[in-house]
Amino acid sequence: MRCARLHAAALALALGLVLARPTDVRADDGPTTAAPNYLRAVLEEGAIMAVGVIQYQSAASSNAVDWDLGYNWPSFRGKLTGQNVRFDTNHFDTNMVTHPIAGTLYYVAARGNRLTALESLLFATAASTLWEYVGEFREMVSINDLIVTPLSGMVVGETLTRLGVFLHRGRSSVVTRVLGTMLAPSTSVHEWLDGTPIPRDIDVDALGLTRAIGHRIDLLHGVCVVEVSDKSQRVDARFALGAEVVDVEHVNAPGRLATGFFDTGVSRLHAEGAVGTEGLRDLQLDVLVAPVGYYVHDLRRQAHELLGERFYVGATVGFDYAIHAYRPLVGTIDGDSDQLAGVHAAGVTAAYANKGRTFSMRTMLDAHPEFALVRSVALPDYQARGGALARLPSVTRGTGYYYAVGVVVAPTVEVGAYAWTLGAQARLESYWGIEGLDRHQEGIRDQVSTQDRRTIGRLYASYSPTEALSTRLMVERRGREGEVADVAAKRAEWALTTSVGVEF
Repeated sequence: MRCARLHAAALALALGLVLARPTDVRADDGPTTAAPNYLRAVLEEGAIMAVGVIQYQSAASSNAVDWDLGYNWPSFRGKLTGQNVRFDTNHFDTNMVTHPIAGTLYYVAARGNRLTALESLLFATAASTLWEYVGEFREMVSINDLIVTPLSGMVVGETLTRLGVFLHRGRSSVVTRVLGTMLAPSTSVHEWLDGTPIPRDIDVDALGLTRAIGHRIDLLHGVCVVEVSDKSQRVDARFALGAEVVDVEHVNAPGRLATGFFDTGVSRLHAEGAVGTEGLRDLQLDVLVAPVGYYVHDLRRQAHELLGERFYVGATVGFDYAIHAYRPLVGTIDGDSDQLAGVHAAGVTAAYANKGRTFSMRTMLDAHPEFALVRSVALPDYQARGGALARLPSVTRGTGYYYAVGVVVAPTVEVGAYAWTLGAQARLESYWGIEGLDRHQEGIRDQVSTQDRRTIGRLYASYSPTEALSTRLMVERRGREGEVADVAAKRAEWALTTSVGVEF
């Protein structure tokens, strides 16, 4: 699937401005609401695909490299029977940047028309599938696109929409209106069109953010000193952004509450990275939603604070993307860099928090299977030792990564007393290469096995001189291991980071 298809975004949103408005359903004593507009959602999905087809055909010379099929019934029948369904050989970022953006457009086109999260996922899945089978008629159906496009689109689209709605629900200001519209443009435009603006809540905090939706947002910026396994050192500037929204009814109501949630639930976004003298050195993006789960709290209000316990557990869908350059003089994003990205469904997240006047504790655990694209850390050594290229998947030979299944486990523990907080985080990842269904599978003989592992461990101490401001000192150990056939490789580094940030 080519990135030209993404240019349909602007047209799709513009068409939303001129399509028919649905009938409003108004409550006598509540905010204005409107029914889901399925017809408009279908038309907007069609507009995205129609413009995609036009641009796809206009770039026929560049797309022709993927044309393994003809405009005939045997080719299409092969798609239906599975004979012409394979993993593609596109570049890493085509599959894990371009396609998530396309999936997000599909998802928010439906979600902005007030469809449920599940209905919007089905719309995104249907649009992606139709594009693979019909829009790219002469290409084999891409298995990875069928998985990545709708799942990543749901995760990113739902998380941004939730953040946008959260901002719209607070006190009206230039900042909340602009950011809310930027994060949730489809929802904002459609609600304006239909005369059903997102209601503003009266109960807001000192920053004007609604108390009806649970949230935790933090921003950090600092400097880190890094030492890699060859004893070389470098200094990078680091940044981090975290945002969690818990959209459960009565989430901040004092007293006891135990309730299941569906279609709203938990959404989290975490982005962090580092920039050095050679440019971008590190980037980690994790986006996760738990639309189904169970929430419990026992809270009491004291002064302006809510004290007590909270707990939730939910089934998750997620998307993550990571790049990291270990070697100061060699690592580049397009060359010898660590690169992993994946999607998952049927994961689990659980979190427990206990906040007292002087003591607090927070624990979290994320665990999930993963379908991933992994740039093998051992591939350069395999090639240097004369490993047979014919035994590698064609996507590995051409672009350096392979398709994999994996497992990711990420626990977090924080303990606070007065203005101090001590914390520990870990991230453990294992991946195994998928054999078979290569685009040119018939030309591969005795395919080699591939596997990779990544571990990240952190210990940190924070001091908060005020409720919102914090300073942090963190020690991090990062490691990577991989094997291609009988060739193994390892990389490791230590980092010391000092940072300052805000939390609200």
